[in-house]
Amino acid sequence: MNRIQTLAIALLGVWLGWTLFMWFLAGKSFSTVDRILRKPSPPFAEAAQSSNLEQTREVLRYVASEINRTIFRAY
Repeated sequence: MNRIQTLAIALLGVWLGWTLFMWFLAGKSFSTVDRILRKPSPPFAEAAQSSNLEQTREVLRYVASEINRTIFRAY
């Protein structure tokens, strides 16, 4: 194999690895919302008690989607 092929394979491997990592990251951020809601920390529970569970879930999912959008834009 010559240098160009080696470089192309290396770049393709990095791109593929980063793409898989982005998929993992997006899924993890949305599952974190459910984890936080199942066992909230006391300060979060106190701050979120003024709204119902479904409203809190929607707000957290929106925040997770905005974080994902920022990361994907950088990608």
